[in-house]
Amino acid sequence: MNLQCLLLLWQEETEYVNVTPTLLRFVTKFFIVFAVIAIVGILTPWMAKKVDAMREKHAARTKNLTGDDPRSKAVRSIYDLDPPKDNETPPKPDETGDGS
Repeated sequence: MNLQCLLLLWQEETEYVNVTPTLLRFVTKFFIVFAVIAIVGILTPWMAKKVDAMREKHAARTKNLTGDDPRSKAVRSIYDLDPPKDNETPPKPDETGDGS
């Protein structure tokens, strides 16, 4: 009996790690990120409706300025050039080939 008591006294106490604060921080951050994504998802259709209304208002105001020219509403790349006119000849590259 004495030996068992000595062994119990001799054993070191084990320290337990409290994971509750870490878990609470993780869950809080998770819900904050989730809330931000939900708010953006909810507000996106409302913002799109406002932008569409502004675009229609602006298009009605500028329609008189652009007329019915289809080129004014055409979407082009920065590398697209206007087609050459029939009476113009395309520019010739320099003979040196250095481009200047």
